[in-house]
Amino acid sequence: MKTAVPDALDISAKIGYGNSDFYLDAWYQSQSARGGTNIGEPGASFPSNGISFSRIGVTGYYPLPIWNKQLGVSIGGASTLDGRNIGKSTRISFGVVYGLTLWE
Repeated sequence: MKTAVPDALDISAKIGYGNSDFYLDAWYQSQSARGGTNIGEPGASFPSNGISFSRIGVTGYYPLPIWNKQLGVSIGGASTLDGRNIGKSTRISFGVVYGLTLWE
């Protein structure tokens, strides 16, 4: 027996500020599955699971005064507040960003 992938409603919102010295934003994401099976139900195949969640997070970027501010660092974090068929998790990320100039 096959169960179809459930429809889902995905909503995201972001607010932030940026200028030539830094960038910072905060965001919220919510996904609400319309039906679907639960993990662990007999005969439930993965694509048919109804996955719902809400998450919040922040993202930041700071350009370094090296190579005409083309090099920068990024940091971010997020947390899953609640959900169905999804683990509650928190993440922290770091990155190095190099901006390529394609058009001037």
